[in-house]
Amino acid sequence: LEQEIAELQQALERVAGIPSVAAMLRARIDEKQRQLAARKGAASASQAPRSSGPSVTSVQSEAAYIATHQTIQNFFGGAPPEDGARLLDDYLAALCDALAPLRLSRMTEKRRSGAGQSLIPMLQLADVFTDLTLAGEPVVLERRQATVAQAKRLVQTAEWQERSADTAPPEDVRILRVRPVEAPDGRSPRMHGEATELADLPDDLQVEADLPDDLQVEIDICRPRLALEALAAQPRTVLLGAPGSGKSTALVYLTLLLAHHLRHPERYPLPFGWQRAPVPLLCPLGRVADALAQAPAGQSDAETLWKLLEQQLDGAGVRSGLGRHLRPALRRGTVALLFDGLDEISARPGANGISLRARVSRAVQAIARE
Repeated sequence: LEQEIAELQQALERVAGIPSVAAMLRARIDEKQRQLAARKGAASASQAPRSSGPSVTSVQSEAAYIATHQTIQNFFGGAPPEDGARLLDDYLAALCDALAPLRLSRMTEKRRSGAGQSLIPMLQLADVFTDLTLAGEPVVLERRQATVAQAKRLVQTAEWQERSADTAPPEDVRILRVRPVEAPDGRSPRMHGEATELADLPDDLQVEADLPDDLQVEIDICRPRLALEALAAQPRTVLLGAPGSGKSTALVYLTLLLAHHLRHPERYPLPFGWQRAPVPLLCPLGRVADALAQAPAGQSDAETLWKLLEQQLDGAGVRSGLGRHLRPALRRGTVALLFDGLDEISARPGANGISLRARVSRAVQAIARE
């Protein structure tokens, strides 16, 4: 932990000019320092006379064993092969090793010398990831009545100013929606911007004329809906967004969080909004398109996709045998298939009049119906 803290502090110095990244790194450093303090406290406690009750460490280890054992049983349907635990752990470990480092190939692929080397930040994806928020209705956290004056005072407090989208991570951002309970003329006046950030509320509490400070309004305190929790709530979801908006990174991060939790549930919590952790399988659809283009005649596109997914689990033979458990595990709901990059596949019709993008989409739909 001390080494991780030192590396994070070095990274913080390199990104000091990027406030949003610096804030996340400081939060990570604070969390690591709390963990280090807790470990030192536990080490001191271990030197004290032992009591007859179970230790916290033993309870946590037992809970981790039970969770990991349950993961193995769920994936293999209660009948894991002799090497099932090793195969599954090897797969999850490979995911963590591949996805945890932040991909900075464009900065690091060319040799740098002198001061240029210090400009390359050594970061992990978790150090800089910001949750992706969704358009549409926010999540209502609290609903109450107040006067216009009280609502204005609320958003002018320092606590709420710190929850602006400009300064807080998405899960901590607060949005205020106001609706008049009654109007002076007995009608509900039209509100401008029913969902606004708290910091902007005073300007948005204007109607045709200024609302009186003693007008009663209903307040909804909300936060943005996060992509990760939406994926947990809907088993079959399509994530839409402009290029570069963070769709791929959100899927990579979700895969990493699930893999970490499945391997070490005592150290890594479930992703935000998730109640359980299926085994994640992240599949770039560009790879599927290449496989379809090269598939032998007579093999259905769905079968080509199944073979590719099974090969991905098998890991080029190093985990041979794991892939054959995919279909039954998926039917039991213990696997999460995460497909990425459909919009990057050509939509130009092929020789048969069907584009590769359409074929990939139909293949995904076919396995979803099984």
